[in-house]
Amino acid sequence: MNREIDSVSQSVIVCIGPSVAGQPTQFLLERAFASQSLDWRALSVEVAEEKFGIACAGMLAMGFRGLRLFGQYESQAVTSLANGDTNSHFIGRVTSGCPADNGWQLWDNCGFAWLDCLTWNQPPPSLIWLHGDSRATRSLFVALSQVPVAPPWLWTLAPVDQAAKVLPGQIERLKTEGRLTEAETIDNTSWLQQQLMNTQGESNPPTQKHLALVTQTAAIPDSIGGQISDLHCPSLSMITSHSSALPKLLAGCPLRRIGESELAVAGEAYDLLRWTGVAVDLALLRDAYDEYCDF
Repeated sequence: MNREIDSVSQSVIVCIGPSVAGQPTQFLLERAFASQSLDWRALSVEVAEEKFGIACAGMLAMGFRGLRLFGQYESQAVTSLANGDTNSHFIGRVTSGCPADNGWQLWDNCGFAWLDCLTWNQPPPSLIWLHGDSRATRSLFVALSQVPVAPPWLWTLAPVDQAAKVLPGQIERLKTEGRLTEAETIDNTSWLQQQLMNTQGESNPPTQKHLALVTQTAAIPDSIGGQISDLHCPSLSMITSHSSALPKLLAGCPLRRIGESELAVAGEAYDLLRWTGVAVDLALLRDAYDEYCDF
């Protein structure tokens, strides 16, 4: 028997939850490792709540390379493993981690999944509009604050005081620009116009503008629809989730929907890249995800 395969020095990702039944992550990881000839392994383990901290410490001591969390452990890890981690405490949940400085460095792949879904295989959005205080908007806000070059964005109904902990020193500027507000819409459309309206010198017909609206509200408010329609931008298209209903004012706007399965695959792809440094073909992960869901 190969001693290297038996040894815990082999790179191991552990998927951990009070229950791991029905989770596709291990299946996707194994497909990705095989496709890239990576000598990595994925394990799924169920751990009782009272032993969660001990299990995470043990996995760290054994040199495991990654941690993938499910269920209540996404929030429990914030309180027990993320001491001093402003971003994790702001989001309130984490999905993944890797060892760093005698502890686990944690992140939530939800926001990075949204960002990747919005920017992969198409022109990047002209503007990302976050609306409402939710896990998705908080996580995407953190992702936008961490990438070297982010698309323009704004956030309405935002938890401004708490967001200041993620971007200290920048909140007043963002508030002045109308990009971060506790109101349902921004005060005026000037900043929106700068991002979405055609400027002199652009081609005729005008270049298509893409507005991504990220929210976990079931119905996008009419006030937002009115503000967008007031821009009179005929070349505008929308990107939003499958679960959000557009107001009637935007009914004729070209629309692309992002589904939960697309976000799930993008989250796994982001984790893989962060753990291994290798970008895995998204089509392979999508096929593996569909195959797992068909079992």
